Amino acid sequence: MDRGLTEYLTATAGGSLEDQRGWMEQDGVSSDAHTRSSTLFGRLTLGTPVLNATLGVDRHEQEAFPSATSFITDSYAADANWRPVELPELHVRLAHQDGYDRTRLIRDDSSDTVQLSTKYGTGGFEVRYLADWLQTTDHIHGVQSTAVDQTALVTDAASFLDGRATTYLSGTLQRRDLSTLSTGQGGLVFRKQLPVAGLSAVVALPATTDNVALTANPAVIDGNTAASAAVNLGWSLATLNDTNPREVGAQFADAVTDVNLLYLWT
Repeated sequence: MDRGLTEYLTATAGGSLEDQRGWMEQDGVSSDAHTRSSTLFGRLTLGTPVLNATLGVDRHEQEAFPSATSFITDSYAADANWRPVELPELHVRLAHQDGYDRTRLIRDDSSDTVQLSTKYGTGGFEVRYLADWLQTTDHIHGVQSTAVDQTALVTDAASFLDGRATTYLSGTLQRRDLSTLSTGQGGLVFRKQLPVAGLSAVVALPATTDNVALTANPAVIDGNTAASAAVNLGWSLATLNDTNPREVGAQFADAVTDVNLLYLWT
């Protein structure tokens, strides 16, 4: 359901319910399974030529019968983008998420996120800065982890001799601070690996997905979700007759420790 409240303000709400049942009989033994999944969401969006802002609430619940196990995820988020003419762009995101079962004995965790990014460019010069604060709490085992990431990226491009010669300079500065507080036993602490290089490629013949050379793409790892990394993935429209696969990668300074979880914003 969408409704325009004013010229620039829009409200959106919706939900879904999925109920699945299955029966099976093998060697005279019968069994059945029953799961139910529901989602509710609401959005309040402000859109002006200079300022865009969104407030969102989501609730997702999964149930399994006959055990009656139920897992719930509640999410709250606020996003704002300020794009004034000839001034630095600014993006702010605040988010909170709770994940738990109804008894809060199997799962009970929460996370808080604050993200700030800014970008300014003129001619071939561009500077970006991103600060990301994340705190996760395992309430059952008493483990709290806090991570603060900061990234600064400066690029400068120029052309000479009527465009026959070009120069390109870039520099990146990254800092990460981690802290963990544990007051219980049995908790898991996730340690993030900070990538030092982002990579991407369009797999066009004669290249294949098993044999393709990825090129440097710093925007893949700069953490700025408000700006595109120029990799056509997700829900964006494809160019006519463009069916080439895309490859995305990252290079880490630590080549020994395994990475078992990757997050890709599309």
